[in-house]
Amino acid sequence: MRIAFAGTPAVAAKVLEGLANSQHEIVLVLSRPDSPKGRGKQLHQSEVKSLAESLNIPVLTPSTLKDPNLYEELKKFSVDVCIVVAYGVLIPSDLLRVFKHGWLNLHYSLLPRWRGAAPVQRSILAGDDETGVTIFRIEEGLDTGPILRSASLKISATDNSETLINQLNEIGLKEIKSLLDSLEIEPSAGLEQLEVGVTHAAKITQDEARINWSESATEIDRRIRAMFPNPKAWTEIEGMRIKISSCKLADTHLNSPGSIHIIDQKVVVATGKGSIELHDVQPAGKPLMKAADWLRGLRLTSETKFK
Repeated sequence: MRIAFAGTPAVAAKVLEGLANSQHEIVLVLSRPDSPKGRGKQLHQSEVKSLAESLNIPVLTPSTLKDPNLYEELKKFSVDVCIVVAYGVLIPSDLLRVFKHGWLNLHYSLLPRWRGAAPVQRSILAGDDETGVTIFRIEEGLDTGPILRSASLKISATDNSETLINQLNEIGLKEIKSLLDSLEIEPSAGLEQLEVGVTHAAKITQDEARINWSESATEIDRRIRAMFPNPKAWTEIEGMRIKISSCKLADTHLNSPGSIHIIDQKVVVATGKGSIELHDVQPAGKPLMKAADWLRGLRLTSETKFK
């Protein structure tokens, strides 16, 4: 089967790599245009584009999918179906018909729960016990198309967005390969999504990544895990921002949310209900370090608190 692949970040590149090692032929890759990154704002190509070029697969990076010439350009590749993973662009209605079997999206939730840009982060923030992957046919609505395959995954109490995405990637790749091998991808295939239980996974903002120490320890633990590895949960101390990458719930009962305590050589912070033990932190302008090492350079007093 002749496949096109549309994706941009590293999570999509892992799926592309797996498909490249399958029995199907990848004849085209679509990715976002090169974008400025870092302090120098130099242009960098996406992880998907880099991998495609290393595999000698033709790559298109249109600045817009509304280019009137793009339909005919895509038509030249005689694609059977396009697999979409974190492409980051809505497909215009006219392009939905350009490939024989359309566009199939690998989404990291059990639809219709968590339609949108940040399903993994939202599932952890909400305290969901289960998530999964859904392969659906793209239509004009946002993540609303008929479902062809789905598979579930339990969320552990220690999973963060990175560990969860890695697991979902493996499950998703397996399901995509199985679906393509089955040839059950004709336009009529799939079950319509129910409109019961719909939730929306809006893009995560920096404000949402900020820790509110009046929340419970459980809620703060979820926020820290949901925000790792990006954008990372953060807080402030003495006017300086500090990112917190990992923690665990502590048994100690403490007063004054945000107050910092050394207990058995561990860094423990009071919350609105319960407390958490900090593991890895990153002060502004410094590398990731153990919380205990960071605290040694801080003059801790009874008034020292995270804000």
